This record gives sequence, structure tokens and C-alpha cells, in this order.
Amino acid sequence: MIDHILSRLQRVRTRLDGSFAASCPTSFHEHGDRSQGLRIKSTEDGTVLIHCPAGCRAEEIMGAIGLTLADLYPPRSDGYQPSRAPVWPARDLIQIISHEALIAHFGAQKLANGEELTEEDRQRLFTATNRIQAALSAGGIHVRR
Repeated sequence: MIDHILSRLQRVRTRLDGSFAASCPTSFHEHGDRSQGLRIKSTEDGTVLIHCPAGCRAEEIMGAIGLTLADLYPPRSDGYQPSRAPVWPARDLIQIISHEALIAHFGAQKLANGEELTEEDRQRLFTATNRIQAALSAGGIHVRR
């Protein structure tokens, strides 16, 4: 199980105590984690422990590599399978929403100036609203229309 997580990380190295160090994958590290600060260790029962000294949350770290917190734990004997939906770092969601809101702003500006929207413009606005809705849902925010 730890191998599955390690395979998704960059610059992994084994430490003397048997744990691992890697570059933290979150967007908090604007230029990448050059210090290989992320620590990864497997416990006797197969649980994987991760820690970033910069304060990145486990949800953010796992989401950045396309996994969930459930992937840190061994399979349960009762067969329970938790949701496999990826967890996205808040910073990434905000960037997506900001970019798509800018697209919507340009469309609204065209309309305000009396310009007609082309079919391509309408399709792009439709895509922007879908992406904003998806990002909000991924962040646990549900907006009624």
C-alpha cells in the first residue's frame, strides 16, 4: 500500500530509520518542495503516516496525487469501501473558480457592450459554468440554482 503512494510522489528516498522522504506535491510549495520535506512511514498494521513540516494537510497531500485519506489505511476486514472521490486542495479549487469567473466576466462584458456572443463564446461560457459548479461541488459547496 505504501508503494502505491510512493509511486505517485517525486524525489522519493529511503531514510535511515526505514521511513521515506519525498517532495510534497501540494501547490503550497510554489516552486516545488526542494527539501524533500514530506515524511512517509508505514505502521505495523499497514496504515501510512504522512507529515509535511510546512503544514500541508493530509487531505491536500493525498488529493494532489489523486488519492484520498482512505488510501492511507489497509482494507477493512468487513469489506467496507469508502468513497474514492479525490480531495482537491482549496488553493487549486480557488484557482479554477477564479479563472472560469474571468471567462464569465468577459462574456458579460461583451453583452454589456451590446455585442453578440458567438456560438464559440456561448459554448465557452457553458463550460465555465460547469467547471465552476464542479469545483464548488468538489469543495463541498452546493449552490441552488
